[in-house]
Amino acid sequence: MLYAIPKEITIGDYSTEWNKNLSDTDKYYAYKWYPGGFKERIINTFGYVKNARLMATENRTEPHGGHLHWAIIHSIPVVQSEVSKDSQRTLDILDAVNKEQLDEIFGYLKNGRLMITTGKTEPHEGHVHWALGQTLEVVKQEIINDANLVMEMKNSGLFNVSN
Repeated sequence: MLYAIPKEITIGDYSTEWNKNLSDTDKYYAYKWYPGGFKERIINTFGYVKNARLMATENRTEPHGGHLHWAIIHSIPVVQSEVSKDSQRTLDILDAVNKEQLDEIFGYLKNGRLMITTGKTEPHEGHVHWALGQTLEVVKQEIINDANLVMEMKNSGLFNVSN
């Protein structure tokens, strides 16, 4: 990171402009030292998306905390890759799951999407309650929208830093 240095305060003609681009090193230390950074958000996102995928593919979930323990010890790119794979696997099987499963999957993916885009979550049951009153097609479309937003985060390259 670099502050602007006007030439009026230097000897000779030395000056710099404001740096508006963060290097990978800048990003790494910002995420490492500032609380509530991206690493925490991607860890929580991983937990929600993993539960959505398990519900879609195996009709079961695992404790959210168990997923977090795995994600904590891996680098951001590895966790992002797993989030993206789980999101895609969930989308690949949507036509094979029933409405009840779709409602649960929606709840997990919605929390994953909210965590990655806003840093906040809402009660899982609140999402499921919304989904209960919607048709299968509406819930399916919302799952697709949320999964695609989560995967866009990885594909954007915005957070591809080592950790």
